[in-house]
Amino acid sequence: MSIETAPEHESSPLRTLINKRKLLQTIPLSYPAIWNRMRRGEFPMSVKLDDDDGRSRTFWYLDEVVEWINKRPRSQLKPASDARATDGRRRRDSLRAHRGQRRSDRSLGSADAADEVDEAQKNLPRVNYAPKPEVA
Repeated sequence: MSIETAPEHESSPLRTLINKRKLLQTIPLSYPAIWNRMRRGEFPMSVKLDDDDGRSRTFWYLDEVVEWINKRPRSQLKPASDARATDGRRRRDSLRAHRGQRRSDRSLGSADAADEVDEAQKNLPRVNYAPKPEVA
């Protein structure tokens, strides 16, 4: 004799509902993105329940949301021997070395750095920002 089991959400008489705030804490998407996916049939549909005041509140079945999350594709890591990964590490290391070079330039003796700044400022053109008098 075989026993057929129904899906979890059909076998449980009480299913857990989550509200919009809890859904947005669980799913790292904006509400408009979730709404668009519901409209396209790519996300579990919401359930509307009315209050005693006649206000409608929106909920989702937690088990359907968890099932949706579990069906998402997992990211695939590239092998370490991939040329792009190696180039990226080289580029990152060269940027770090460049940043270190700039930091060491800043830490030159204050007299040397001040002389370099003074020389650079001497070569800049002078600009007069005062308004020119009108000629009548």
